[in-house]
Amino acid sequence: GFRQDYTLGETARCPSHIVTGLTSKKTTEAMNSLSIHDFAFVKRSDGRFTYAILAFLSNEEDKISNQSLEEFMIFVLSDSGRTKMIKKSQQSEFVRLVSTNNVREMDPTLPVTANTSSMQQDKARHAHGLDERNNDHDVKSNHEV
Repeated sequence: GFRQDYTLGETARCPSHIVTGLTSKKTTEAMNSLSIHDFAFVKRSDGRFTYAILAFLSNEEDKISNQSLEEFMIFVLSDSGRTKMIKKSQQSEFVRLVSTNNVREMDPTLPVTANTSSMQQDKARHAHGLDERNNDHDVKSNHEV
């Protein structure tokens, strides 16, 4: 979910901002439903979970057979473009879903009829260079870049 009270790279301030209490099956389903430009909290190398956006999905391929070996999730961690690549098989360890419970949905500066949630997400994507016009990605390893 999108939270307008967080910026990229910001550490989770409260446990209630992270989805908890789901069964293992529901957590797996929710993680598998993450799409490009969805937000999540991602575990950093120092153990903190910080607000990030899913930039794209990638598949590692066997160079000999050209078969897909494993899917990766690539998150943008900061305004400066730092990224982290996480194996989908390790998402339960490194990715936490964002809770939108008790989040104020509307931006008071926008007209009441506007779909702020969608507009705010579009603004965030554009601000971080993740709109459809910017498909250049520079990921070097399985670690933070």
